[in-house]
Amino acid sequence: MVRTGIDFVEKSFNRGFASFGTICPLACNHCYTFMKGYNTPKNDNINDIISSLKDDFYDIIYVSGHCENFINPMIGIELCEKLFDKFSSHIMITTRMIFNDTEIARLKRLQTKMNIADKRLFVCSSIPAFDSYRKLEPSALTPSPADRLNFLQRLYSEGFYTFLTLRPLFPNYYIPIKELLNIIELAKDYTSVVLSSGVVVSADNVEKLEGFSRQEKYGETLMNCLHNPDVKVQHVDVSKELSEINKKCNEFNIPMFNESLVAVRYLLMFENNNSTKKHFKIFSDYVQAINGDFKNLDKIINLNNSVNKNFWVNLKKEFV
Repeated sequence: MVRTGIDFVEKSFNRGFASFGTICPLACNHCYTFMKGYNTPKNDNINDIISSLKDDFYDIIYVSGHCENFINPMIGIELCEKLFDKFSSHIMITTRMIFNDTEIARLKRLQTKMNIADKRLFVCSSIPAFDSYRKLEPSALTPSPADRLNFLQRLYSEGFYTFLTLRPLFPNYYIPIKELLNIIELAKDYTSVVLSSGVVVSADNVEKLEGFSRQEKYGETLMNCLHNPDVKVQHVDVSKELSEINKKCNEFNIPMFNESLVAVRYLLMFENNNSTKKHFKIFSDYVQAINGDFKNLDKIINLNNSVNKNFWVNLKKEFV
């Protein structure tokens, strides 16, 4: 038996990762891929990336990981198209880049194709700071936070599920929490959910983060899913900052999550991005259910379509 509802969510998805293996030209100061011991595969060909996914079936594929996959958005979108052609799975992309009209139109065609197959395309725009963003993202290739917010708004208006991704989250002394709260306020009308979690550091990236305290909380292996079991990091305590973000999200009826798969499972209950605010009252029931309080579980089961309903029925069998 799995231990918690969150564990059950994690186990309910067979998740794959697809990423180009080139050294990321954005070279963000906090990025784990520049830590010593991080092994970046040499997959720079779409067919090689697809061949590297060993399972025959995935519930969802994350197009993220080793580098920014949308430096050239058309190539990144082509990767998404070919992944869907082979696996017919949900797809989540994470990017700091922005797309032009032609690129958005092509992504929209993929979204339409996926929707016909009852699959969803989730787009995460990563914005870890506003005024202070150059402390983290020194490259001239990286669009400004304002441009990324405009991109998020455009995608939302086109019917995409959008994630305002406020991560990695830094302590208030380094990136003022008021910057993140301002980002939420700016994006409140065009994000499906907010996703946030704390930064991880090692001696390598602390050296690049000028003025960052050498805080040590607890050690853990970094991202086994990316096959780098030897990279050790320290997790920085940002619990106060997460609490502030959660309060701001509640103010605007925006669901806020720390784990992306838990957010995906939530969004699969809805027919479109606008429903997340319309049905915000179900969010507390959802959070209670995955944390072990199942008094409103039947309400959630009845809200879901037949495919997603099976998850909740099985969760009820597991825990109730």
